[in-house]
Amino acid sequence: RVAPIWERTEENEKIFKDLGLRTAPLHTHPEITWQLNLEKSEEELLSLSKMVLN
Repeated sequence: RVAPIWERTEENEKIFKDLGLRTAPLHTHPEITWQLNLEKSEEELLSLSKMVLN
């Protein structure tokens, strides 16, 4: 699931639809969220997830 902090506009909804994403049938408010910088390498992202899970 993704929960972008974007204004809900037709243009923004089209971006997600074009990516093949769809609205979740259930909306949740997690107690803990994690923002992930996707500009990092795969190796850096995996090392970050290991730190969080340990």
